[in-house]
Amino acid sequence: MKRIISLLLAGCMLCSGAVFAEPEEEARQVSEQVQETAELLSATGILDLSDIDYFKEMTRAEAVKKLNRLRNAEVFPNTGGQVFYDLPSSNDDYQEIMTAYSLGYVSGYSDNTFRPDQKISAKEFGVMAVRMLGYGQGAKVDSGFLSLAYDLGIFDGVETQKPAMNYEDFVKMAENIFDAPVYKVEIKDGKYTISSDKDHNALSEFHGIYKEKGVMQKNTLTSIVGTEASPGSVTVS
Repeated sequence: MKRIISLLLAGCMLCSGAVFAEPEEEARQVSEQVQETAELLSATGILDLSDIDYFKEMTRAEAVKKLNRLRNAEVFPNTGGQVFYDLPSSNDDYQEIMTAYSLGYVSGYSDNTFRPDQKISAKEFGVMAVRMLGYGQGAKVDSGFLSLAYDLGIFDGVETQKPAMNYEDFVKMAENIFDAPVYKVEIKDGKYTISSDKDHNALSEFHGIYKEKGVMQKNTLTSIVGTEASPGSVTVS
């Protein structure tokens, strides 16, 4: 009887020390819509899909570089000296950030820092995007840039309460930015003209790409790579 009890105790001790492997956490996935938008961003040189982590949080410097690509902005080779204490001209992101600063859609903090390595929230990115779309230059934004970002649909499908946005959030917001109307201030015959309508969005204004829905009735010439198609060569109803 004592031998049986001893064997049972030994078995319990062995079981208590056993390590049971937990089932592996299911890999996180992004939607097909996000993947399709990411492919468009890749085709326009905005996003590199070769080693993308959709769930990696984005820094302020990374966000500025993506905004420059969304705007198709030419990065200035010389941006006129140091403006932010933590952004010397030797910083790898100096020219990208100072280009966006010179174009008026990013700014620093009250202590004259930019904090390029700090994580950025969706709300901060949305405000930058609104200004990138031209609403920071002469536009009367009574409700504020953040409210305007909501009104323009830039946050559609994005959780804005998170402390930091990730690359999946960026892809969703980039699609919304492409569909948002650009605020244009132009001078014609010595007079300022202002326009903002859905037919002039970021995708068409900055990249010359147009989204059309309908049935293709006639196609004389379509240019995918190379020279542009001549006006009127593609008719879409």
